[in-house]
Amino acid sequence: MVRKGERPPLEAQLIDLADEVAYNTADLDDGYGSGLITLDQILEGSDLFRRLYLRIQGDFPTASEGILVSETIRHLIDVLVTDLVRATRDRIRSESLDSVDAVRRFPTRVVGFGPETAALGRQLKGFLRSNLYHHPDLEGPRRKAKVLIADLFQYYEEDPARLPPAHYGRMEDYGIHRVVCDYIAGMTDSFARKIRVRISSHSG
Repeated sequence: MVRKGERPPLEAQLIDLADEVAYNTADLDDGYGSGLITLDQILEGSDLFRRLYLRIQGDFPTASEGILVSETIRHLIDVLVTDLVRATRDRIRSESLDSVDAVRRFPTRVVGFGPETAALGRQLKGFLRSNLYHHPDLEGPRRKAKVLIADLFQYYEEDPARLPPAHYGRMEDYGIHRVVCDYIAGMTDSFARKIRVRISSHSG
């Protein structure tokens, strides 16, 4: 449950950062695999990736570039997750946080990376934002996605009863805009397109 002015419980905080690790590393892998970003760009744009890549390349000098990149991303996940666990554990111990209420009342989020790893993570996100998310080849699909999301939002906002019962029942607590946003955010691409086809058939 969300409590105004308080931090989320540990599980929710952990989910947020676990998603961040998963999304950033998957996007890095997909961007390289699709050819939208090159190895040279990644090595220049991410100090953590470069550090790990050079170490792995030294251990396996005959491995192909693709194998080295995949292995580096695997190690990147391990470094981020390990630091997240260590830094969070140390923070809980140093602040003597021994209950859910103590976590909620803490002035900042408890789950997080150490300072150095947090900075390296921000650098990686900045690299992806500049070199992948705003890549010219993605402008067309991005525009289509914006139109799709706008259509879905309008569809459910005009008639909230179209929402599944579990989501419809949350409106009193969170409001229609938040509930619709959460519902759309949880859709898979294929399901969102399926709903868009349904909208088109109703309006046609």
